[in-house]
Amino acid sequence: MLGYVKIDRGELKVREYEIYCGYYCGVCKSIGRRYGQLPRMALSYDAAFLAIMLEALSDRPDAPVQEHCIGHHIKKKTIIRNEAIDYAADVMLILAWHKLLDDAHDENKIVAKAAAGLLKGIYKKLRTRHPALCEGIEEHLHELAVLEKEKCEKLDAAAEAFAKIMEIIFAEGAHIILGELDSASNETESRNCVLPSNASKADSPIHSTATGKHEATNESINPNASNQYKAGNMAASASSIAPPTNNTERPAGSVPDVETEKQGAFLTIEETPTDIPPQEALAKIGYHIGKWIYLTDAIDDIEENIQSGAYNPLLFRFGYDAEHETPEAFRKRIEEDLKFNLYHYLAMASNYMNPLDIKKNQGIIENIIYFGLNRKTEEIITRTEPKERI
Repeated sequence: MLGYVKIDRGELKVREYEIYCGYYCGVCKSIGRRYGQLPRMALSYDAAFLAIMLEALSDRPDAPVQEHCIGHHIKKKTIIRNEAIDYAADVMLILAWHKLLDDAHDENKIVAKAAAGLLKGIYKKLRTRHPALCEGIEEHLHELAVLEKEKCEKLDAAAEAFAKIMEIIFAEGAHIILGELDSASNETESRNCVLPSNASKADSPIHSTATGKHEATNESINPNASNQYKAGNMAASASSIAPPTNNTERPAGSVPDVETEKQGAFLTIEETPTDIPPQEALAKIGYHIGKWIYLTDAIDDIEENIQSGAYNPLLFRFGYDAEHETPEAFRKRIEEDLKFNLYHYLAMASNYMNPLDIKKNQGIIENIIYFGLNRKTEEIITRTEPKERI
């Protein structure tokens, strides 16, 4: 995660912004408290989103407090602490470790080598704490490294490897939080309920709660949530885009895919089942946002990668010709395809919001999904300078 998943502050309530900052600063504090001060440099806005999404499954209060911070030692900052924040902090350090290794290996950066040395011991602890997560990330990063080494022209193949990493991160986080909630619920009910010796398992309040979980979840679904993207943001963006150059009729409710546009094939925005488990829905959200992040980063780095010669799937997929076109002309040539795919990924992520029983901070989550990511997409496409981005 590279810091692209952010709020649209202008659309956020003051109280919600304070809670968001509490999660962001909470991740920073969590890293400092458990791993020392230097690793706090790995902090990213994406971590706050991950923590907020996971903790939204819990109805326990956020309980923000005011504390001093090493970076803001005069004025106190709002801080929130919970299991989701600690997990997001761990994820940030795991990804930072791999990013430093990649920079040290591919670009021979001395600073990256030194920082990787400092994080080596911390990563060993994290790998012991989250073995399945680390193994999954390592596996898909290896796949991505192979594709980059081969100068893979298939954009979707490269994006898939990163999307699977995000899917694993969200799924593992959901497993931790939901497992913690189930344990707390079972412990409370065990204290408050003593079954008679002849009672059946089906009579148990614990059993009834567990088996009735998804029915309760479905009653809270907002069926119009994902339509904000498909009928709003996507339609507004697509309305200004010229139709495909081929003569293939576009199916209703579909968008062209970067990989198949030239062959006249289209991606369909399928209906999302509303009865899937929360863990699976969160994994799907992570997966599609992962694809959005990978493509967004590739677009953002076009000029830099042209200069350095580093791998960028867009340069190979669309055949950048340095002798006959400028980077600006190249961007203009592929802009339509990029817009369609970016908004498709966001629409799919928003679809999987429906099965979630969000118990708190829904305004913050919707702000990021429906406004923040939309704004970031427009900034990247229109080449807004990084220092001017919100």
